[in-house]
Amino acid sequence: MILLETNNRIIQETLTYKIKNALDGGKPENIDITVADFDGVLFHLSNPEGNKNRIRVSISLKFYKELQQHGADELIKREYSGLITETESGYNVSIEFNLENVPSNWQELINKASLLKRNCFASVFEKYFLFQENGNEGNSRAVIHYRDDETMYVEAKKDRVTVIFSTIFKDDDDVVIGKVFMQEFKEGRRKYQQAPQVLFSHKEPPQELQDTDARTGDNIGYITFVLFPRHTNKAARDNTINLIHMLRDYLHYHIKCSKAYIHQSMRAKTSEFLKVLNRARPEVKDKEKKTITGKTFRQN
Repeated sequence: MILLETNNRIIQETLTYKIKNALDGGKPENIDITVADFDGVLFHLSNPEGNKNRIRVSISLKFYKELQQHGADELIKREYSGLITETESGYNVSIEFNLENVPSNWQELINKASLLKRNCFASVFEKYFLFQENGNEGNSRAVIHYRDDETMYVEAKKDRVTVIFSTIFKDDDDVVIGKVFMQEFKEGRRKYQQAPQVLFSHKEPPQELQDTDARTGDNIGYITFVLFPRHTNKAARDNTINLIHMLRDYLHYHIKCSKAYIHQSMRAKTSEFLKVLNRARPEVKDKEKKTITGKTFRQN
C-alpha cells in the first residue's frame, strides 16, 4: 500500500525553486498560489505588500481554534521561531521567507514549511502523549472536528492513549472495502506485536464514546487506535504523529484506489469477453454468387 506524504509537495517544490533561483542570482518573480490539502486545509503563497523578495506561506484550518486549546500556538512558535510573521487575513498561521537573506539551513526550513499542517495537528497529540508519560489521568477528552461531519477524539490514561476517528462512508461499497482494510490492520498486529491495537465499529460508536453525542447511522464508522508507551515515548512519537494524523485520508484514498482498480479490471474483462463473442459469431454467407462468366448460383 502507498503511504501518503506527510508534507505538502507543492509547498516544498515551489519554495525550493524560488530560493535556488535567488541563490543563483535570478530575478525574483511574483507569486500568488492557493494550494488545497486534505481535510479542507488551504495554503496560500504570496508576496506581502507586493515585495517579490519576500514569500509568505499561510495556512487555513477550519478546526484551528480547537487546536489552539491544546497548545497549537505554542508549538508553532517553537517550530517556526524566526519565520513567524503577521497572520494574513483569512488564515490562521503565516510564516515568511526573505530571498535577500537566505539562511544556510534553508532546506530544513522549507521542509518545516511543507509540514505546517502536520505541526498544527501535532499539538493535540503531543499534549496527550505527555499526559500519559507523566501518568496524568482524568483529563478531559480532546474533541477535534477535523472535517465538517467527522470528528477525532483523543484521551490519555496512565498506560495508553486512545485515538478515535469518526468517518463517513458515502457509498455502501465503501463500508465493505473499509472493513477489509481494518481487518488487514488486525492481521498486521499478529505479525508485528509492537503495532498498536486497531478496532473498527460500524453504525454505533465504541464504548469510550457512549456518553457523548457521537453520531450513529448506517454510513458512520469509528476507527480506534490504542497507543501504548512504546508508541508515545519521545523516540517514537514523531513517527506516530506522522502516521496517525493521516489515517482518515489514507483509508479513503485506498478505498477510492481499490474501487478504481476493480472498475478497470471489470472493463478489461468485459472487453475480452466481447472479443470472444465476436470470434464465435457465425459468418453470414451470401445467398447468390456469380461465376467469372457472369452466371449466378445459390450456395446451400
